[in-house]
Amino acid sequence: MTHPFIVRHRAQARPPEAAPGGGAFLARSADTGGAVECAHLALDPGAGPPLHLHPDQDEALYVIDGQLCLQIEEEVYALGAGDFAFIPSGARHTLANPGAGPARAVQFFTPGGLAAFCRDVLEAAPGLAEAGACFASEAQPAVGPPLCPDRIRALMSA
Repeated sequence: MTHPFIVRHRAQARPPEAAPGGGAFLARSADTGGAVECAHLALDPGAGPPLHLHPDQDEALYVIDGQLCLQIEEEVYALGAGDFAFIPSGARHTLANPGAGPARAVQFFTPGGLAAFCRDVLEAAPGLAEAGACFASEAQPAVGPPLCPDRIRALMSA
């Protein structure tokens, strides 16, 4: 075994492990020997990051409840509870909550390394909608705007 096992309840996530959007990192890179990070994502209606990419991490997303509108490159997908998406490193992507209530998902990033970036985002812009400037870094570059409400409505009604 190369690193210890982890069992962590959501209530055990501490503020330094918080993720944008009101979520929390349940496992950080330091916990897993750099292998993976796991976050609980909670997005309020209309919230979502700018179009961005992770140069070094693959991302997997599993929707627990609510609705998410996910853009990967030029394709846009409507996701609901039980839906899954895999986003390879380097793929431009964003997501937004088009629903009237909160949306929750579990995200996995491999290899790890995103928790420190997310902590910096929260310190600079407590609301995820205002965090666009924090994505303008080499580590996690923003490459476009968030999904706008008009586009989300059009996609979700199609």
